[in-house]
Amino acid sequence: MEKHKDEVILVTNDNGMVAKANMLKIPFFKLVKAQEEELYKGFIELYGTEEENDNKLFEMMEHPELLHANQYVILHDLDTDAETAVRWDAKLQEFVDIKYRTAKVKPLNIYQECAMDLLYNDSIPIKVIAGNYGSGKSLLSMKIMEEKIYTGLYDKMLLLRNPIAVDAIDIGALPGDFHSKLGHFFSPMVQYLTNDTMFDYKEAFDPKNEEASKRRGYQLDMDIVQNLKGVSVDRTIVILDEAEDLSLKLIKVAGTRIGRGSMLVMMGDIKNQTEDKYKYDNGLAAFIEQSKDEPLVGVIYLPMDVRSEMSRIFADMK
Repeated sequence: MEKHKDEVILVTNDNGMVAKANMLKIPFFKLVKAQEEELYKGFIELYGTEEENDNKLFEMMEHPELLHANQYVILHDLDTDAETAVRWDAKLQEFVDIKYRTAKVKPLNIYQECAMDLLYNDSIPIKVIAGNYGSGKSLLSMKIMEEKIYTGLYDKMLLLRNPIAVDAIDIGALPGDFHSKLGHFFSPMVQYLTNDTMFDYKEAFDPKNEEASKRRGYQLDMDIVQNLKGVSVDRTIVILDEAEDLSLKLIKVAGTRIGRGSMLVMMGDIKNQTEDKYKYDNGLAAFIEQSKDEPLVGVIYLPMDVRSEMSRIFADMK
């Protein structure tokens, strides 16, 4: 520090170290949890008349270095209250209209329209659907991915989670086999699939249950991220839920398993983690920040709670 006074800074989340740094007048930066305003959300919002918004889009196209791959621009027309969106295609170096097609789910806001455009886009195989409580990330992802698996391009759907209870509350050993023990962790995902009988975990996840797979029309598997080491996952739709409760190392374990012809959808609420052990090693936040210029990656953040008015009261509590 004596040689490089202006270049060295101590980075820590240890309160004792912060106190020592203050006493010794050592410059420091204290790590904090990821804040919503600091996160890359995958979109820019413009507010103005139609002409003003169009002019701003042209200005952006003249400076593509300021845009990220697959970033959405949401246009709010102040004259008509209309909302539209376009996506920046880094390969084409131009804005393209968003497209989505489904009869199973209808978007409730412009942010969900962007999410549906991303989920349907086969040229973007890595998709991050982030958002608050009740923003619709699980519903949209599960229903559209189930729609995709019936196209025949994929052999199965694999659901992944890190089985962490809220506040790490331990309820003790659970009876039954692997699928029975972990099945309840996957109910937030399974509830949006077509066949309601899949709440029976044996029915839903046992890969040996050929009758259930035949009735469902596709193979549905589940696993925990830690079990994927050394595995290659080909021609599979992989859906990783509650990705905010994963370190970057675990995110890498999941992502590096993705093989040929597969697709990865990661869902998570970066602001609200179940387990504080990842609050300074938030793998999802790190992945978003490091991959936002990758053409194979798309990110969209859903900021609105659309579940219910009652849900919103609890979601807004600090």
